[in-house]
Amino acid sequence: MTIPGGYIAGDVLTAANLNLAPAGTQGGGYAQRTTSQASITSMVDIASLTVTFTAVAGRRYKATVMFHWEQTVADGAFFVYINDTVSNLMRFTVDEAANRPQGKMFAYANLTSITGVKTWKVRCERDSGTASGTFFGAATYPAFISIEDIGQI
Repeated sequence: MTIPGGYIAGDVLTAANLNLAPAGTQGGGYAQRTTSQASITSMVDIASLTVTFTAVAGRRYKATVMFHWEQTVADGAFFVYINDTVSNLMRFTVDEAANRPQGKMFAYANLTSITGVKTWKVRCERDSGTASGTFFGAATYPAFISIEDIGQI
């Protein structure tokens, strides 16, 4: 029986076996905010939701963003992005009824090898309509971005 990380029951556990296993947030990073960012209409960075990590060739990384959302009126839609310093890696649409906080989450898994120092952040903008949005965070439900090494490609 093969155990995640390439170890087969009865084998001697080696560093090579361990290098195959997921490293979790030790191979990525985590950032959170416990306050809200309101009045979002144009493209903005969500303050404090930026993670810089060193990507290793041949590894797969997953970014997860969790947040609560509210917009002032029900018209229109907003986009929330996971963004690097060059482009948007993933876009998620938020379109909610007015003044009704909603929990949202989306995830992105990098299916190709990336290497070197990477900075991934959360951004938000209104796509259409007249609403302004609030990206919520509180001590009891922090907004966060988590980058995880989920194993070898």
